[in-house]
Amino acid sequence: MEWVLLIISLGVMTLGAEGLVRGSSLLALRMDVVMIEYPRKGVYSYGFVTSYATRHYADGAIQLANVFIPGPPVPTTGVLIALPVEELFYLDISVEDALKLILSGGVAAPDDLRQRTPQELPGNDNPNAGRG
Repeated sequence: MEWVLLIISLGVMTLGAEGLVRGSSLLALRMDVVMIEYPRKGVYSYGFVTSYATRHYADGAIQLANVFIPGPPVPTTGVLIALPVEELFYLDISVEDALKLILSGGVAAPDDLRQRTPQELPGNDNPNAGRG
C-alpha cells in the first residue's frame, strides 16, 4: 500500500494535482530509476528522475536531472536534488521493483543491478557514455 502512496505522490509532483484530476494516468507516468552518489562520495542512494532541465551559464549550459530520493520512515517524503545527468547510473529495473526494494529496506533487492541506456535526452545523446 505504501508504494501506491509513493507513486501517487510522485505523480502529483510530476503531473501536478490538476493533471491527475483531468485524467492523466499514473500508469503513463514515466520515471527513470537511478543510483547516485549521495549523500557523500562512495555511498549510493536510489532515486527517481522526475524531470530534466537545462541550466544556462554565461559560457554554456548543462543538462540537469531532478531526482527524488525517498526518505525514511515514510517514503512519500524525501529530498529532491538536481544534478548533472553524467552523474546518474540508470538502472534496468522497473519503478515498481525499485519501490519494493526501497520499502523492504533492501530485502527485496535484485541479485544484480544492471545499467541501462537512458531514453534520449534533449541535447544529450547518452549521458552515461564511458561510464560503467
